[in-house]
Amino acid sequence: MQEAVFFSILRAALGQPLGVAGETGIFNLSPSDFKCIFQMAQKQSLLGLVYDGVKKMGITLPRELALSWSMRVEAIRGYNEQMNSLAARLTNLFGNLGCKSAILKGQANARLYPNPGARQPGDIDIWVSGGKRAVIGLLREHGLMDGASVSDIHAHLAKERFGLDVEVHFVPCGCNYNPFADRCMQKFLREEIEKAELVPEGFYAPSVRFALVMQLSHIRRHFFGLGIGLRQLVDYFILIQNSTDEDRETVRQMLLPMGLHHIAGAVMHVLGQVFGLDESKMLCKPDSKRGEILLREILADGNFGAHASRKKGSVYIWWVKNRLRLLRLLNFDFSEALWLLLRYWGGFIFQIPTRLAVLRKMLKHRRKK
Repeated sequence: MQEAVFFSILRAALGQPLGVAGETGIFNLSPSDFKCIFQMAQKQSLLGLVYDGVKKMGITLPRELALSWSMRVEAIRGYNEQMNSLAARLTNLFGNLGCKSAILKGQANARLYPNPGARQPGDIDIWVSGGKRAVIGLLREHGLMDGASVSDIHAHLAKERFGLDVEVHFVPCGCNYNPFADRCMQKFLREEIEKAELVPEGFYAPSVRFALVMQLSHIRRHFFGLGIGLRQLVDYFILIQNSTDEDRETVRQMLLPMGLHHIAGAVMHVLGQVFGLDESKMLCKPDSKRGEILLREILADGNFGAHASRKKGSVYIWWVKNRLRLLRLLNFDFSEALWLLLRYWGGFIFQIPTRLAVLRKMLKHRRKK
């Protein structure tokens, strides 16, 4: 019952019909039930949005919980203001250096919410034009690479530089593991990111078409990796609600060549079950089998898999659990899971000589002692 009521409160926050649980179950909740609702919102990084739903439904929370929750919501609102301000500063910074930029996910999504200040922020992801070498060179030239870490798609700047986590992307999106599907997706995203428009918040936001593709790939990548939370599914619901028929048809035609059809079916099922998304707005037919797998992991593991049981125990147990999980995901998306496994084991085998060299060096050092 608590889970159903939680979904109804989310629907209320998003302006959707509540469903039966919202009409009946909410009146039967005890103070401990409300505490569980709070904990579920906290686990999914949805404290601000769920609080909005509570207020819209006219629910009276226990006094102590109401005070604690409202303080956190106010902090979230203030954090959003800081994030928007920094996003605008970064946009001006890179613009003055002659680079195009666009804010990915996060604040670009928040501005579309019924209450933009209610979305719980993470970090700032900003795409900057020019490619990896040029962007890294630019960051280094202006002293922004001190303490930064670099991956295949972005540079994660040291938090001390701006006081918030900032990732500067030189690739619009993380890759699909299937290289053939990825080639198609990256081509679409590179072309679509050029259409980013300046928004009142002071930064450039990508088109809804870009976001629908990019964030669907992002959801699957995190689902296959550390885990994904309900906050990212709320973001996707918001994107769908702000899309046009033409936007959805364009993305619908690209799902198969981009290899995103399986995750799209799963996401559409979750959006229908949890948020009551109308089937006329869905990108494809909902896939209940894959959707239930996705929803089950989301509810159990929390935002980005922070509460996943597979992360507990020794490193060896963690490694084994994750390898077994990837094998199970072959039934979810065979092509993507297979390519992920091939890349993992290929890299593992390739690094064996390096690992042996390090081991020999350690043993030699111990013998000298």
